[in-house]
Amino acid sequence: MSQRQTLRNWRPWLGLIVLALLLAGSCLLAEGGRAAQAESPDAGKPAAQQKGNPPSQPAGNSGSQEQPAPVTAEDFLKQGNEYARQHKWKEAEEAYLKATSLKPDYSQAHFNLANAYLADQRTADAIREFQETLRLKPDFPGVHMNLGAVDESQGNLGEAIAEYRAEIRLRPTNPAAHVSLANALTANRQFNEAATEYRKAI
Repeated sequence: MSQRQTLRNWRPWLGLIVLALLLAGSCLLAEGGRAAQAESPDAGKPAAQQKGNPPSQPAGNSGSQEQPAPVTAEDFLKQGNEYARQHKWKEAEEAYLKATSLKPDYSQAHFNLANAYLADQRTADAIREFQETLRLKPDFPGVHMNLGAVDESQGNLGEAIAEYRAEIRLRPTNPAAHVSLANALTANRQFNEAATEYRKAI
């Protein structure tokens, strides 16, 4: 399978997860952030951003004020999220790299960097950052899902199935994980198991 065909297989699906998790990333700094991230792509976003205004400006701001330069790892994470929202992947990567340089154990920054690498077609770098995210926080939401999508896009159905099962072990009630597992099982001609997973997703 060509690289272009491979990318067509996984990028449309993965893009939804990328955007949802990137935009919710900063929410994990608060106590309830992880639950909000899992619930909705807009969870934890400022009201101004939900209405389509730039996230750093209140509604009605003319935009003439310069934004302060990022200083902390959290600042660079937010900057990277904004670049990612605009699909400026190179700039997002640079911001996330600065965040991880300032705070090497910042699992959210490593995860967001991995997603930016994926969108930028740097699969090997993405896998490395996903693995680092798991090393820092083994129960980080979505990592196994994304690794499974990469494996599946490369035709490694056995590895993809294992990753989806790992996500389900962490979050048994996640319907997306059950659907992804069921799809991979179907592609692997494990139809009975696939039917079971589809039922669990309902």
